[in-house]
Amino acid sequence: MRQLLDARRRGLALREQLDPDGNLRPTELLERLVGYLWSEHRVEPIPADPLKLQDGQAEVKGPCLFYNRDLAEGSIALLRVMAHETGHVLLHDRLRRLDAEPDATNAGTYTANERAPAVARYSPAMREEAEADAFALEFVCPAGTALGLWEHERLDSRAVAERLGVQLGVARAQLA
Repeated sequence: MRQLLDARRRGLALREQLDPDGNLRPTELLERLVGYLWSEHRVEPIPADPLKLQDGQAEVKGPCLFYNRDLAEGSIALLRVMAHETGHVLLHDRLRRLDAEPDATNAGTYTANERAPAVARYSPAMREEAEADAFALEFVCPAGTALGLWEHERLDSRAVAERLGVQLGVARAQLA
């Protein structure tokens, strides 16, 4: 649990570093995130064929962050994927090593209720995915901001999602 809280804190800290006023549109935030990845970590996002990606969305290999080329440029989905992979870059250094071996228990995480991931649901690789998800959720849609809109402006989850420019599921996860 402590690792998830730390991942959320680090996601929020990066969000505040890149968007100190908290008013960037998702496209602007994505531009800053890509700039941050290059300037601070020398990681370059590169569009790739989704069939060649381990989970079909994105993966970090050394100095490259390969992402699904079918994700619309500037979309909230692309921002979330980039934030997730940034979480890996910041939290899981081994993923940036070119000599890192893939974790067999993590293969097929898109079907986490089948095969090896179902048995190894609490493996280190699954923990890393949960941490990267927590980082990305807090980066894309800070829980404090979402809760503030819900409590003080009496917005429902759909209105919170619209106001923050995020997917409804993201807003609901942060309000939970």
